[in-house]
Amino acid sequence: MRTRYGVDAHWIPNQKSAQVLADEATPWGRMAGPAGGKSWVGLPLVVHRRCDRPMYALANRIAYDGAMVYGTIAPRADKETRASLPTGWIHISGTSEGNWVPAEGQVLRDLLKRLHGDGVEAKDISVITPFKAVQQNLKRMLPGKMVSGTIHTMQGKEASVVIVVLGGNTAGSGARNWAVSEPNLLNVAATRAKRRLYVIGDRNDWKHRPLFCDVMDLLPIQDIRIRAPE
Repeated sequence: MRTRYGVDAHWIPNQKSAQVLADEATPWGRMAGPAGGKSWVGLPLVVHRRCDRPMYALANRIAYDGAMVYGTIAPRADKETRASLPTGWIHISGTSEGNWVPAEGQVLRDLLKRLHGDGVEAKDISVITPFKAVQQNLKRMLPGKMVSGTIHTMQGKEASVVIVVLGGNTAGSGARNWAVSEPNLLNVAATRAKRRLYVIGDRNDWKHRPLFCDVMDLLPIQDIRIRAPE
């Protein structure tokens, strides 16, 4: 049918997403994205209403050239997350088994224990990762639907608390380089989190990689140890 009507292969649906095709067909919009990787965004929605400020700021910096406007309304006190740990990075290094880093799995258990102690319900937590191998390990260790899958499958969804388990093969740089090859992965991960975003991984490695190196100030190191009351 495409050939019959003279439609260029550029518009084949399995080559690009519906959103990208819609953007390219829209004459009004702007170029957005990181330097050297900008793309056309048609009629962009500039007011962001889902996430708390750290996640909004992260997405605005890496994917929107600062064009977004913060419009999130904080929930009532009785609807606010009970997570006492601020948004940030939980640093752990370890040897991988493929793309799975067992040490990251243990840190995840510790973080979930703290969140449970705060009174955060499992239904309000989503655990995501860039890699399918990590997803499979997470599903074996976590109950129910807490593991939302890969970052790609989380697109269009949201949760009060989002935990990103980075993983990535430590024997080479290919897997981790792929995870930062475009801003969409980090952007989607950040903007799924309404109130808290926790990133688990080797900060000393990821802070030197594209995209992450630009947002480390927005993801300060957090200590997940449960402190005894004074």
